[in-house]
Amino acid sequence: MEFLPLENLEQVEVIKGASSALYGSSALNGVINFRTAYAKDKPITKVNSFYAQYDAPPGLVGKWWKGSSQSTSGVSFSHAQKLGNFDLVIGGQLFDDMGYRYLETEKRKRINSNLRYNFKKLPGLSVGVNTNMMSYEGGLFFLWQNFDSAYIPSGRDVQKYSNSRINIDPYVTYYSGKNKFSLRNRYFKSDNQNNKNQNSYSELYYSELQYQRKFNHDLNISSGLVYMEQTILGGALYGNKKGNNRAIYFQADKKFFNRLTISVGLRGEYYKLDTASTTGYLLLMQQKVKLPFQPVFRAGANYQLAEYTFLRASYGQGYRFPTAAEKFISTSTSALTIFPNSSLKPERAYSAEIGIKQGFKILNFKAFADIAAFYTRFNNMIEFAFNVYSPSNPSSLDLATYFKYAGFQAQNVGTGEISGTEISINGTGKIGPLNLTVFGGYTYINPIMTSYNPKIDTLGLPNNNYLKYRQKHLIKGDIQVDYKFVSLGYSLRFQSKTENIDVRFMESVLHEKNDVANGVNFDAVPSTYILPGFPNNYALFAKNVLIQDARMSFQINKIIKLSFIVNNFMNVIYQARPGDMRPPTQYMGQLSFKI
Repeated sequence: MEFLPLENLEQVEVIKGASSALYGSSALNGVINFRTAYAKDKPITKVNSFYAQYDAPPGLVGKWWKGSSQSTSGVSFSHAQKLGNFDLVIGGQLFDDMGYRYLETEKRKRINSNLRYNFKKLPGLSVGVNTNMMSYEGGLFFLWQNFDSAYIPSGRDVQKYSNSRINIDPYVTYYSGKNKFSLRNRYFKSDNQNNKNQNSYSELYYSELQYQRKFNHDLNISSGLVYMEQTILGGALYGNKKGNNRAIYFQADKKFFNRLTISVGLRGEYYKLDTASTTGYLLLMQQKVKLPFQPVFRAGANYQLAEYTFLRASYGQGYRFPTAAEKFISTSTSALTIFPNSSLKPERAYSAEIGIKQGFKILNFKAFADIAAFYTRFNNMIEFAFNVYSPSNPSSLDLATYFKYAGFQAQNVGTGEISGTEISINGTGKIGPLNLTVFGGYTYINPIMTSYNPKIDTLGLPNNNYLKYRQKHLIKGDIQVDYKFVSLGYSLRFQSKTENIDVRFMESVLHEKNDVANGVNFDAVPSTYILPGFPNNYALFAKNVLIQDARMSFQINKIIKLSFIVNNFMNVIYQARPGDMRPPTQYMGQLSFKI
């Protein structure tokens, strides 16, 4: 997310339902599309600066810094302007975070540009190039030293990094009547350096040729070809690897009776990474008829039942080839090692959703409510599993060696399914002199491993078939009230307790050496745990969490806006995963200019 040029962001599009035909077979449940801004007739310049401080964490986990609070500051800008036939957009960001965790700092510098030329003598033809460059450095925190010093890294040391990224995206677009041709390309380079002899360098080349046509009777078709190639020089981290992805796709959208829209799409994909390549099957979930590529199918329907009532249904297949990091990474951070798994198999899945969207009006308040039910099923599901991956004779290993073999590895965990429901509402309107904007959503999921066998699947909590690190209930809400030049806002995020985790976080790494009958119980020795203090305080992790934020802003004039933001104002302590304590209260002041 830090690499995205959010200062040039014009719109965020959320496409719900399987989008695997146009956007790739991994887009199983939808797509989030960030649209950057183009120049308008009038030049626009924006500058946004902020300064923030972290409050002291609750005494339970300890404040490690002395004196004034740890701070975060930054400034970003963007400028958009037309210069004859050229559209020019430039932007950038400076960011400096001292961190709320010991030695976890980050400094970022980013600059980006969008340049487009519209040909006047060839109407409909435009060419352009988008670029984005970022360099960043800091320290990477992964696990705490102990629960009572949860903001201090294990061993009081972190991996220090100095990285850079760049993408260059040239493109050509041509409109001719009802036809549209586009050629989109990308060159992406990532150079990662650190002080642990785990450097890596990678390059990616991407090209997509797309044709779209609007026919009479509300029929639209889209088709295209995709080619992607990557080179990784990973040294001890990945080794040197090469990979490529080729795809062909087709999608048709047809509207019937001005109420019903039907969409069908088909995509064929082929992956190769090092010596592993795609073995496709005609029926995605049944390995019978083999193909040299993997076809995936999607279909969707939307029906306008009434003026503000819309019914929808979608079905889509997905195919995800393992990444280089999942198959080949060999690294260590804090007290953990991450192990490679060259035998990792691709993940196959399908998803379905049915929903209804209803618009309504109460006085001057207009809103839409959306209710949906969804189901996703996975074969060869890929997840990172934490274990002690020791050699065949663990009895000969000492504690220090055991710690070297403790870590994560990407594995095919079997067959899983996630079913659930989602309810959301968003609206805006006036209540007397006040402008009110509301957003709220509730999601319930039931994530289970359908192939669960308690005798074999022992890496999670005992007799627990829930997929790890997931919560059943999630609630998000936001309300903003505007009155003249003053705005007040409040947001909340609620998530229920995590249902299942890696059992190794609850056990000593020497658990297999226990001989309780003879007085040997390493589970009673805190120094033999990968996360000291975690088992005794597990209830503070396996709990419901409510995080609340508040904000106030003043539109001083047409140019200047002043804002005050308080994140996590109740100073709740919570973990995103074991050993990862999240930030305490943060107070932020923000000054924005728009000319």
